[in-house]
Amino acid sequence: MAIFKRFEVWLLLVLSAAGIAFVLWSERKGGDGANAETVAPAETDGETAKPPAFQVRAVRVVPEGDGVVVEIELRGRNDDALPRELAAPAVKLLTADGAEVPPFFMPFDPPPALPPGGESIVTLRYWLKGAERPALSLQIAGEPEPLNVTLPASS
Repeated sequence: MAIFKRFEVWLLLVLSAAGIAFVLWSERKGGDGANAETVAPAETDGETAKPPAFQVRAVRVVPEGDGVVVEIELRGRNDDALPRELAAPAVKLLTADGAEVPPFFMPFDPPPALPPGGESIVTLRYWLKGAERPALSLQIAGEPEPLNVTLPASS
């Protein structure tokens, strides 16, 4: 075949093979800490309890179309080196009967996330259809207890 006699074709094939090998090798080598062992700190009677990583600061209900948008202002602490994304499936808003409340998103808004290295405030938005006001709890992955969310009385 005449196509394999051209220098450019061989150069392209070699560079493509090297790129594919690099991508496959670097993913396999990894460094995400998936195999790292985590040790929970031992609790002692003399120490004070560590404050919770998340706290509900405010809850607002905004009418929108045929339902309401529940805006939950959450104070959180992220001690990791990477941002912690607070979107489904890591964070779920559940009703008292266990049904999941769907998230509400604004076009072009990034998903809510806690920046690394300290405390910050983030707003989570969820959609409730109709005029229902059920008891809600916010479950965050990695947290032992769900946070209770109390909706304000409608005006």
